[in-house]
Amino acid sequence: MTEENSVQGIELSLSAGEPMVPAVSHGDTQFLGVDFDFSNKVVFFTDFHLESVLMKSMDAPMSDESFVWSKWLYQPEGVAYDWTAQLLYVTDHKFGTITVVQPFKKQARIARDDLQQPRDIVVHPQKGSSHFCFYPGLRILLIL
Repeated sequence: MTEENSVQGIELSLSAGEPMVPAVSHGDTQFLGVDFDFSNKVVFFTDFHLESVLMKSMDAPMSDESFVWSKWLYQPEGVAYDWTAQLLYVTDHKFGTITVVQPFKKQARIARDDLQQPRDIVVHPQKGSSHFCFYPGLRILLIL
């Protein structure tokens, strides 16, 4: 989960009231979107202030996060990882875009550039589709 300045993992075996340990925490950031790649053991997250998508190893909790992509991003918010195609989808609220990133090859392309303030995004790898929402009004659009 993300809070304004931290990305935290939730240990499902924790008893009620036990604190979560931040995976990433900075005072001068604003994390909004988060997703993970279980097979490569990394967490992806958007940083609104750094205008970037970053990743961090789940196996090395004390390691620093690394940049995945920042080109063409101004206000990145939603992020979704398609583990079958190994593609990362990122919404940009300001530019109205969805950028598709190959995170381990550091390559990307803009998939859509005609949206109005897209926010969150999820993918359905088996169907090859993504869903994203806009604010206000929470309009949800299906892309096949």
